[in-house]
Amino acid sequence: GQWLAAAPVGSPVSAVGASSLPLELQLEDPCRASWDTFGSSDRWRQLRESKAEKPVFEFILLRGSPALDFAAVQLTGVKSPPLELSVTNVRMCPERHLEAMGDGAIICFMVRSCELVGEDGPHLPSCCISCDGPNRQDLRPLRSSNASEGMIEAHYSLEAKHTHHNQKLKCSNGRAVVEKTLGIIGDPADVSLSVSPVWVAGRRVSINFTSFNSYPTPLHNCQVNFTNGQFKNMTPVAMTQRPTKSLLNRTVVTVTTYYETVADGSVQRAAIRCTAIIQNQFIKKTPKDYVTMVSKPCRTDIYLGYFTGPTGTDEQSRRIHVTSHECSIWGVSHSCWLVDSGSGEIKEALDKIKQDNFISIHLLHIRDWMRAKSWLIRCSVNQSGIEYPVVETRPVLFELSTDKGSG
Repeated sequence: GQWLAAAPVGSPVSAVGASSLPLELQLEDPCRASWDTFGSSDRWRQLRESKAEKPVFEFILLRGSPALDFAAVQLTGVKSPPLELSVTNVRMCPERHLEAMGDGAIICFMVRSCELVGEDGPHLPSCCISCDGPNRQDLRPLRSSNASEGMIEAHYSLEAKHTHHNQKLKCSNGRAVVEKTLGIIGDPADVSLSVSPVWVAGRRVSINFTSFNSYPTPLHNCQVNFTNGQFKNMTPVAMTQRPTKSLLNRTVVTVTTYYETVADGSVQRAAIRCTAIIQNQFIKKTPKDYVTMVSKPCRTDIYLGYFTGPTGTDEQSRRIHVTSHECSIWGVSHSCWLVDSGSGEIKEALDKIKQDNFISIHLLHIRDWMRAKSWLIRCSVNQSGIEYPVVETRPVLFELSTDKGSG
């Protein structure tokens, strides 16, 4: 009869022969399995000494005998992977990452495999770069050694070149394949720092740091250096990445990291410094620190000034003085309106006739229709882009003046 117990797809075993003894079984992948049998003694019995890293037989022939009343065969997977690739730490090879190597640097790596023996002896793993392309590069092992019983290690070195970027390093032992994508470090072409121009105590400010066209993706670090010699690392709130192609047709990335902080007196004249870091190396920093200047928040008052123009006519006006106190450094601008104190409706904008850094003068034209109604003056405050809540007067009556000496 035929062998009736079919192995699943991908199973490391195949069977040849009849369903009765003698029976020949073949391991499709001897790096991945071992044998056990189940006999009439109702217990599993291994056909060889069990060692996770010891190779197993590719073929086994089961024969009927009193010692082996065959009933079943069990496959047990080997714990160790059939093929491993790792970078080795030796003095002559300073690089530590195949995916981030310096152009022209030397990197050493090792391929560890279960030992496969052919007619011509043990088979060493083979490695190549761009194996399927016209620029295939075969690598020769520097040496090999037995790592443990049944395992072999092949050692390689590679001089990194810019042409290796994004290429595949492939190693095989004939049974399994391991691949790594190679990468060549590219320093950022440039960096830039964008900082909120106006710092007001108690207000949130934004700091954006960008590195252009580097590989691999760099880490950004921004810190505030205080005047007393201490510093504080800033915590990013977001990051964006934009991959592009360089002039050498390499994949590079532009990264922007976003930071936020609240201004206060402690950061007065502090220096903000940012650095792009690749593989734990400080690659590029901002050429010039940004030195912060912090203003106190503004406190704004409105003063109803004197009347101008002929008395008792619609040509009278009143000067409105607006002053922002306590704030400094960054100039302030004011805009003011006449507002119906009952409905809150804005009636008209006041003419601004003077604006200094923190003081402005506006002109309110007094008209007969304002009589017998209360009004208020409302002003907005903008400190070089920083908006403050509006300020306003208490409701007042604006009557035409009949006193020539009023003011």
